[in-house]
Amino acid sequence: ASLSIRGFGQALWIVDGVESNFNNIDPNEIESVSILKDGSASIYGSRAGNGVILVTTKRGKDQKPIITLNSSYTLQGITAMSQPVNSGQYAELQNEKFLNQGLTAPYTADQIQKYYNGTDPQYPNTNWFKERIRDWAPQQQHNLSVRGGSDKIKYYGFFGYLDQQTLWKSNGGDYGRYNLQSNIDAKITDDLSIQLDLSSVIENRKFPWRTQSAGANSLWQDLWNSLPIYPATLPDPTKNSYANGQGVGSIKLISDYGISGYDLNNSQNLKGTFVVNYKIRPIQGLSAKVFLNYEQNYQNDKNFTKPYDFYTYDAASKQYALAGSLGTQARLVLQNNDYRNMTGQLSLNYDHTFGTAHHITALALYEVIDYSTNYILAGRDNFLTPAIEQLFAGAVQTSQATGSATEMGRASYVGRINYS
Repeated sequence: ASLSIRGFGQALWIVDGVESNFNNIDPNEIESVSILKDGSASIYGSRAGNGVILVTTKRGKDQKPIITLNSSYTLQGITAMSQPVNSGQYAELQNEKFLNQGLTAPYTADQIQKYYNGTDPQYPNTNWFKERIRDWAPQQQHNLSVRGGSDKIKYYGFFGYLDQQTLWKSNGGDYGRYNLQSNIDAKITDDLSIQLDLSSVIENRKFPWRTQSAGANSLWQDLWNSLPIYPATLPDPTKNSYANGQGVGSIKLISDYGISGYDLNNSQNLKGTFVVNYKIRPIQGLSAKVFLNYEQNYQNDKNFTKPYDFYTYDAASKQYALAGSLGTQARLVLQNNDYRNMTGQLSLNYDHTFGTAHHITALALYEVIDYSTNYILAGRDNFLTPAIEQLFAGAVQTSQATGSATEMGRASYVGRINYS
């Protein structure tokens, strides 16, 4: 998901003071959401050109411990989508196409009727939509939190789990996420307080290697290109049925990662934040703040494609014919992407009311950001057997490798005074 405040692009997301990806946040962790734009977002510099969305996660309270458990089970289904034509309709449309081109119609009236009946194995009528798409796909979410504390120390702990399966039947893929959050606030003295936040988000994705995005060369196009005049299965279960399918055989084959291969993506985000707040008593309304954050993100992607053959079958002669294949040997591509970000802030804040009519706030902030990335790609083709899904099983002659790295730092200073 993406959110735009003005319609010009993605807004900057700040979660507990740090730029973050909001898509992996469990909604049950969120305490409040607010939006900044124009002058109020200027503290974030050029990054805030499309506005800023501030997210604050829940924190401890001065109360007895409260343990909360939430669980949900959801069924997701397609609400509105055009359905493919049946075999009889397909044959009639093909006849119309040929006649409009001045050609002989390929199907007779008797053949069209047999396609409509769907009882003759020589004239199948396959509904590929129902064959491969579930009526309902399950999703479950569970989270457990504890919240409490005293005047001196407050704490909030959270653990969340999400599992979402796709609408494709039989090895269509799923998404899993684990969220772990710990927020601690401690009052050392009346003037000094500290804050320690630790979090980890683990995401696991396993889907067919063919993209599910809209457009060409996707599973959705493969669905529409799988023709109803071909059967979904053949009498010999060891042979895959051909159904046109834009060269992939059929949607049944390409959308099953047990047959065609998979894209496995695992990631982990680790984050730690340490904050010190100190009230400077000699000057009423003046306080100092030190903010330190360390973030590390690991992402690994394994794309393994398998070859397979597909056949046509003549029910009258009970003969199989090889219609084609998707590749001849397995292929593997591995990608590793690491990201590290360190943010440090030192700020002075002044907030004071003079009398009953004059209120002054001022902020002076110095920020330093240091980040680096590392990317590595390795792959091999021509596997001796698709049963071994490891890089060493591919041919050395087809090896590929590349990589990149960046390391940058940025420092900025912000000053602001408001009077009312």
